[in-house]
Amino acid sequence: MNHNNSNIFVGDRSYKTNFFLQFQSNRTERKFREDTFKRNSYPLKGFIILSLLLISIQFTTTDCYVFYHSCGHPYLLISAMISAILSLTGIYFKIKHFYIQIFIMILSIYFHMSFLEGYSYHTALLLMTLYASIASDILFKEDAINFI
Repeated sequence: MNHNNSNIFVGDRSYKTNFFLQFQSNRTERKFREDTFKRNSYPLKGFIILSLLLISIQFTTTDCYVFYHSCGHPYLLISAMISAILSLTGIYFKIKHFYIQIFIMILSIYFHMSFLEGYSYHTALLLMTLYASIASDILFKEDAINFI
């Protein structure tokens, strides 16, 4: 067994796979997915919590919070906050990953709209690309697990 490998299941006979890299036992596959989800759900939770904090900070620093003036997309703001909370509860209750992706997509739409309205075009494109690449990297790790 190679001790430099980060996979904790290397060399374990019960985690033997077939030619298509599928587990030979459904019970083993379910246990592997549960263990992997436990280790990899923290970056997704952190990303969602950070996004929720950024939304809150951005909203409280605008004129909309103080004077209810020049509010840009209040319904999108509310739906983004609700979708962030729903995605966190969905991760906790282990709902299907498709729904978590939908919730995070709604959350990212709000950030894209605020980037386009708050910054110059090129800066907004850079920020949108950065946000989307971080979100897709975290979601890809979770999607590769396919825990449901």
